[in-house]
Amino acid sequence: DVGKHYYYSFFFLIVRRPPRSTLFPYTTLFRSKVRVPTVYTVKHNIIVMEMIGEPAMKIKDSIPNHPLVFYNDLIKQIKKMLDAGLIHGDLSKFNVLNDNEKAVLIDFSQGMPKNSLRAKEYFERDLKNVNVFFKKIGVKEEDLKTLQDFTKKEIKN
Repeated sequence: DVGKHYYYSFFFLIVRRPPRSTLFPYTTLFRSKVRVPTVYTVKHNIIVMEMIGEPAMKIKDSIPNHPLVFYNDLIKQIKKMLDAGLIHGDLSKFNVLNDNEKAVLIDFSQGMPKNSLRAKEYFERDLKNVNVFFKKIGVKEEDLKTLQDFTKKEIKN
């Protein structure tokens, strides 16, 4: 099981998977300026990460005040993630934090390189999950992004 523990301004993530595979997406995305928690250190199966906010809440629990602005910010983070060569694989209202009206991505346990065999399928699911949530909170259908809004360079077939 994965355990999550808060202590002061740190977040401890206890993982079953080898820490290097869990750590890779965070370090890659952090270097690419995607909003993700900073990883401070790793020891055995414990990853010490930055705690976002006081703490920041998942968007399902902290609905953005301006859903369209937040959605567009989230899409920018997704595009940066694609530019860094990664797909989240499980993006939804449960894996996006609202940190003072800015999107922060978390939980990359199903993350994969964007040139993986099933990357397009997972990316479509990520986008669908995000769109369903934002449509429910008031973003109009015509403002939602589709797979066609991403270039072939960004997402492989």
